[in-house]
Amino acid sequence: QKQQRDIDDNNKCTSILKSLLCIFPKVEPLPWNTFTFLFLWCIIPPACYIIFFTQMGFGENIYYVISDKFGNYAYSLALGLLASVLGLYMFDAECWSGKLALVFLDVCIMAIVLGVVLL
Repeated sequence: QKQQRDIDDNNKCTSILKSLLCIFPKVEPLPWNTFTFLFLWCIIPPACYIIFFTQMGFGENIYYVISDKFGNYAYSLALGLLASVLGLYMFDAECWSGKLALVFLDVCIMAIVLGVVLL
């Protein structure tokens, strides 16, 4: 009976592993230089957030400078962001395929994200 229970436990483990393998794709090892590049590239956004927007970094100073100096421009910034998003939507920016158009679209998206962060 104990032997049957061990076999059942192994079958359950095997079935769980099979179901997980169906969900997750096959993992292949990355070369070290690719892994290092991706690791460093993924560090940039959280490091910038910690430096610029938290009390550990300069977040408090940046918040007060933005609110004191540029607080009056919040509605203008929001209106400009809305107009730029609407303009990109009206010109079907998602269908642009030229190299220069894609660079322009990337710059516009970065400006919109920066504007939303500053609001």
